[in-house]
Amino acid sequence: MTNFVVYLIGTLLVVAGLAYGASRLGVSQVWIVAGALVIIGIGLMRGIVKTRQKDPAWELWALGSGLWALGSGLWAL
Repeated sequence: MTNFVVYLIGTLLVVAGLAYGASRLGVSQVWIVAGALVIIGIGLMRGIVKTRQKDPAWELWALGSGLWALGSGLWAL
């Protein structure tokens, strides 16, 4: 099982627990579904970011060409 699958299962367990708690408190199903979709979307995005593989070819090219990454931009050396 990959790390992404484990992360996704954890997110789904959190959503299930929160949805159950909200339903016991009498929250409308519309709000429960909306909240669940938001949490699942955030979980998917975080899972992709946390488990993605870095591309070593890009890093070698950037180092070899005199470029280095800082934050979201590339800067020439």
